[in-house]
Amino acid sequence: MKSSQNIKEQIGKRIDFIRNKNNMTKEQFSKLINISGQHLGRVIRGEKGLSIEKIIDISEKTGYSTDYILKGITDKNII
Repeated sequence: MKSSQNIKEQIGKRIDFIRNKNNMTKEQFSKLINISGQHLGRVIRGEKGLSIEKIIDISEKTGYSTDYILKGITDKNII
């Protein structure tokens, strides 16, 4: 089983990937999801997590699935 720190780091990397793919600065992305830029930086570095509500918010506003954000799953057939 992966450690919670490793999971946070992986989620942070995926969130940063989504931010970059949407051509947004950290400031723009943090405003989009209504968190501080400092908090976003900590999330990206894997130091902090996000609530499930924020994960859903990112998914709805960017079109990336919660499966991708949380686990990196891009194929809906993978369980």
